[in-house]
Amino acid sequence: MAPAADVVAGRTTAAVVRVVYDITPVAKDIPSQISADIGPDYVFVRRVFGGSKPPQTDLYDYRLRRVISIDEAHHTFVNRSLYAMVDFRYVESFNRRGLRGMLGAAGLGKSGTDISSPYWDQQELGIVSPEDASVSADRKATPGGGVQFTVDGLNGGRFEPSAQSLSPVEMQGFTHFLRENATLHPLLVSAIAAGGKIPSEISLLVGHFSDRKAQTWHLVSAERLSASFPLSPDDTPVIIDDVNPLAEPLRSLLPTMMEAVASRYNGGPRSIADYRAALAKAFADGHILQHFLLDNEFQLQYGLGSMACLNGNPRHDDCSQQQDIVAKWKTDPSTMVLIEAFGLEQRDPKAAIEKRGSVPRDGLSNAYMIDLWNGDTMLQHGNLDGAATEIAKAIRGNPYVGGFYKDLGDVFGRSFEPVEEWLCYDLARALPGAGDMLVVDGIGKKEKYLEAKFPEFF
Repeated sequence: MAPAADVVAGRTTAAVVRVVYDITPVAKDIPSQISADIGPDYVFVRRVFGGSKPPQTDLYDYRLRRVISIDEAHHTFVNRSLYAMVDFRYVESFNRRGLRGMLGAAGLGKSGTDISSPYWDQQELGIVSPEDASVSADRKATPGGGVQFTVDGLNGGRFEPSAQSLSPVEMQGFTHFLRENATLHPLLVSAIAAGGKIPSEISLLVGHFSDRKAQTWHLVSAERLSASFPLSPDDTPVIIDDVNPLAEPLRSLLPTMMEAVASRYNGGPRSIADYRAALAKAFADGHILQHFLLDNEFQLQYGLGSMACLNGNPRHDDCSQQQDIVAKWKTDPSTMVLIEAFGLEQRDPKAAIEKRGSVPRDGLSNAYMIDLWNGDTMLQHGNLDGAATEIAKAIRGNPYVGGFYKDLGDVFGRSFEPVEEWLCYDLARALPGAGDMLVVDGIGKKEKYLEAKFPEFF
């Protein structure tokens, strides 16, 4: 999201360790050579492929917690969250664990190594989830001073050390490079780190089941040198590129969301004063349903209003009228239908959505709040396409509410689309006034949770 100058600020040249590996055998979509500049707070990776496929370059920025894909030919870059793939790995490890359990319960647990041991899933995902069962891996030292892991009679990963030692800080950067770019089990990465030396050779198996194939990384060179920071302050940030197109509905919503982030959509966000005036008018006119919808939206956008009082939001400034307002809500049949739907949605989501559908929308300025609640209900019960469609209506209705973006991001998270998930979170936090939105606190807590659970990625 930030311009290149903000990323580059204070970072010009630095002492780096540059490592280059050839990868054999040459295979489609696998780089034939990979290099990494390991800097003080970043790792810059270049992948070279056979044939006409252009090189790929990624900057893993551990100061800003970002992954920046740089298009050197066009001087552009895509800036994405470092948390995205860690989040995906963790969620996918949960799914793999459930699958192993189901297959084991069906009596298939001993029919193949992938089912009987979490080792191979852990290697593919690069994480050992605290919830995983322990693995059985035979570890032996090699004659050259390396380590060999054997699992179910297969190569679970092996490395041989070179003579090149790394400092603890350099080794941390090197293991960051391996975790993000090599399909290695964390046990092997830890063994490499403990040895303190750059591997001269790494061998592993990649693929699934009977399709596993041997892969070997051969060290070509390792040197210390001074290198410029990989990103130029003149490079242009882009949100999407041809390599990583965004999924719908985010792709269609993105222009509107970006206009809102820049405060250009519809002249800027609705002000607190305007919300208060609209709420007062709705209440005075006896339009209680409109008041209820506005109050809920006010809470999501600014953390203010009667719903904020009920939720104990510390940002609220005056809750003296809360009881009178809630009492008025309870006298309005349509408002009570919406309130009752919240109590119904856990046990009967279809009935909750039907209840909301019975509420007349004529004259409502923000009926998209009902769409939002339907989308959230669908999300909770696994109707992800429906959830995305309904939540998108809310974003189109008011693209200045970060909570709408967060909910859409959650849909993408459940759909295993981490790039879209975390882009929604990034955009939510970039909105004007985002500091007043409770959703920002929720995203920050999720990041802290991932950092605490998997510190090796940060």
